[in-house]
Amino acid sequence: MQYPAVPPLLILALSGLIGAAGCRQTPSAITAEPENDPIPGIAELQAHDPPAPAPVCDSDPWTTYGHDAARTSASGGCLSGPLRFAWSFAPRSSLGMTSFATHAIADTGAVYVAGALGPVPTMWRLGVADGKPAWSYDSRTECVRGGWPTLAGGRVYLVDDGVNVADATTGVGHRAELDAWGESVSDGEHLFAENDWYLDGYGLYLSAFDMDLKLLWRRDYNALARGVMVPDVGGLAYGGGLLVHAAQHGPLTGSGPSAFDPATSERRWRVV
Repeated sequence: MQYPAVPPLLILALSGLIGAAGCRQTPSAITAEPENDPIPGIAELQAHDPPAPAPVCDSDPWTTYGHDAARTSASGGCLSGPLRFAWSFAPRSSLGMTSFATHAIADTGAVYVAGALGPVPTMWRLGVADGKPAWSYDSRTECVRGGWPTLAGGRVYLVDDGVNVADATTGVGHRAELDAWGESVSDGEHLFAENDWYLDGYGLYLSAFDMDLKLLWRRDYNALARGVMVPDVGGLAYGGGLLVHAAQHGPLTGSGPSAFDPATSERRWRVV
């Protein structure tokens, strides 16, 4: 029986494959990696110092608009995660009137909230842990703009349809002036307040009070912009022994920042 002739090129290819197979190691000749060798990089990681512990969170009360009298809006406090929902606060009027909270400040013991029960500017003290109200302060006025409270000297102040003060512990307080809306700030010995909405009563002004709200001085009184609600720009800040007032009294009535001596009301400089 004759077999077909095998092409020479195929014979050479088969010979090459057989030769190549002869050069390979058999499986028994392959050296296995030791099973107890560590994964590359583990030893190096284990040799490093352990990570530094998380920083301890200090307490840094946020006691006024912008955190502090200088309005830095920066806190030295911190939080460790993960964060979880703890509580919420929604004021309710016993008469069914629309009520709301506008701004909140806090120290280590409580949260102080400004808002309204119906048209009445109101303040509340809430527990830090549970958000339960300890007291509420009723300003007995009727026009809310939504000012920021200020905590100073164991008292809470609010300039919203009047200059109001309440004892931070008991909530007992009073109002010194009517028809005032604006920012407040304290140097620890005085309360400084501005009126930047001349709706009724006094015109626009900057005032200084003692901590019981006895009027000490008043500057930049302006009664030419009646009925004009100034937008939320300008305001008050205290730092370096000076009280800075960025007056926003309208384009024709003397707007611009000034610095005053907080004790004497002397104007130290003004930008015009």
